[in-house]
Order: sequence, then structure tokens, then C-alpha cells
Amino acid sequence: MSSIMMDKWSVITVLQHLCASIKTKRFEHGYIDVIEGSLTACLNNFLLAVVLWDEIWSFNIDSNYSWKDIFGKREKLANTFQTLIHQPDASVLPDDLLSIYRDLSEKNTMDSDGLVQRGIAYQQISSFLGVPFLGHPLREGWLLDHYRKNMFTRVDIINRVDKELIKYCEEINAEVGRDMLKFNYPVLIDFIRKEANNTLEDQLMVALELREDTDVVTFREQMFHMEQIVARGNIQAIKEHLDSVSELAKDITTKRKKELSLGEFILSLFPPYVSLSIPIKIPIKKNSGLHITFINRLLEFGLHGRGNLLDEN
Repeated sequence: MSSIMMDKWSVITVLQHLCASIKTKRFEHGYIDVIEGSLTACLNNFLLAVVLWDEIWSFNIDSNYSWKDIFGKREKLANTFQTLIHQPDASVLPDDLLSIYRDLSEKNTMDSDGLVQRGIAYQQISSFLGVPFLGHPLREGWLLDHYRKNMFTRVDIINRVDKELIKYCEEINAEVGRDMLKFNYPVLIDFIRKEANNTLEDQLMVALELREDTDVVTFREQMFHMEQIVARGNIQAIKEHLDSVSELAKDITTKRKKELSLGEFILSLFPPYVSLSIPIKIPIKKNSGLHITFINRLLEFGLHGRGNLLDEN
């Protein structure tokens, strides 16, 4: 079972906007994200956590509500959050962390001092419990500078997919001498939004369906196993898995680049994406240490699945 810790701020932000999306006022809280740019990143983080980890650990969201109170007749959402979000077990914490635990569980305030101080508190507890901490975007920059430089998570694998897709777009743009192709969101977020309507509820339901996909379940299992290996000191495993993504991307792109001419590019002209359609069969490397079927799907989607494109051959 793989888990990730998210701060209360992130989870409450998602809940507030989810409740607005489904037009219920059952959940209200003392603070809300109003800073431009942070909301989208916060929602993206939550969708990533839903797909990439088995459980999300957070602290007492609000003792005045149950999930059924929050979601009313939407039993599927209530049951999902009941099984998805868990409070860390206080009984396993040493005394010096118990007071921190209680503070994070009881206080709902957010101010400029709390931005850093509570970020440190979350990081201390998550480090002791051995789970990664995915903080609110307004905390992330500080945490990356001070705590996360040497931490590896499965998001790094997804980021390598994005990096390879960006690299390919830049190569094509350089060849034609202009920014013909654009890369906006992380590919996994686009993968979810491509199948969803514009509401957060729809995006969340797609993410919940994707997390049960056989390929995604296998990916999570393998990432958990790999993280255990890395925790025991085998840092080489990180390089091997990241290299597997790059090698797969290279196989997909270089073989087709030799066959393509500019006249064969099929572009999506539907905003916000301008994407290259390359209908190809993706090779499976049986000897790869990474379960690449899910990675295959993300790379394929990133290359020719965005926007309104022609069906695959």
C-alpha cells in the first residue's frame, strides 16, 4: 500500500471548489485559495495523488462534518473520500511529534508565518512515517529548496515523460523555425481532462476511474517496490527507471521522424493545444525494469492524443 501526505490546506481547497462545482454549501471553511495560479496547481496535485498513490494521508479536515454530510446524496464521492483520505496514526509517533500532530489536526488557520512553519511540521511527520509530502503549491518552492532536493517520488517518473515530450516539441519547433507545437499541462493532467468535462467533479471521477485501471495499479505497485529499493540505498534504480522512459520516448519519436515530412504533420487547431498527431505502434521493451504500459499510454497521448485528432490507424 503506497501513501502520500497532503496538507490540510490542499485538501480543503479541493473540497471547497468541488462543493462549489456540485452546488452544495454543506462544506464551508475559514480559508480559501484566492491567489492567482495556485488553485490550478493545487487541483493538479490532488489529481496526481489520486492516480499515483493508493492513499492520501491528511489531517482532520473538519470534525463538524462527515464525508456523507459534505457530499449528500452523492454516495460514490462520499465513499471514495472515506476510503481514499486517511489521518496518520498518532499512536506510532514519538512524544516530540505528537504535539505537532495535534496542532496540525486542530488548527485551521493559515497565515504568512504558518506557510513555512506548518510546512516544516508536515515534512517532519511525513519523514518519520516514511511517506512523501506533497505540499500546497505555495509551500512547494520553499520545501524544494530546503527539504526535497534529495527526495525521489513517482512524480519524478511522470515529470520525465513531460520532459521528453517538451524536448520533442522543441526539436520540431527548431526544425520549422517557429513555435508550432506547444506543451501546456503535465501530460497526466491532460490525460484526465481529455476524458472529462470542465467541472472538477468530472475530472475527479475520471481520475478515480483511472486509478483502478490495471496498468495504473501495476504502475503504483512497481513504484512502491522501487521506492523501497531506493530507501535501502540503491540510488541506481532511479537512473534505470528514468532512462527507461527516455529510451522509450526515443524509440517512439526517432523512428517516425525519419519517415515524416512537414506535409504529413497533422495538427490539432483546437485550443488550448496545438499537438502533433503521429499514429504509430508503440514498442514494448520486455527487459525494461519499468512497467511501461502506462508510460506508453502517456507518451502516445502526449504525442497525438490531445485535442480533436484523427483516429489512430
